[in-house]
Amino acid sequence: MESARILTPLDATPKAVLVWGKYVGSINEPGIHVVNPCGVEIRRVDTVRKTLDVREVSVTDKDGNPIYISGNIAYKIPAGICLTSS
Repeated sequence: MESARILTPLDATPKAVLVWGKYVGSINEPGIHVVNPCGVEIRRVDTVRKTLDVREVSVTDKDGNPIYISGNIAYKIPAGICLTSS
């Protein structure tokens, strides 16, 4: 078990700190961070823009005409501080 976490500038992606599965804070800056090793998990938060493709769906309107629907969804998590759980 380790109580000090070292984040290098190359690994400067935000980290979410979970204690027994509950979000308690974020580590956003590189450096040495002291954490209690008991029940603590540190997860990397990916802040890269992601895209989901919604496959084509065929539906009919009330007159029986076919309508085709498809799309793309783009999203991004702006920072690790936004990962609050309720």
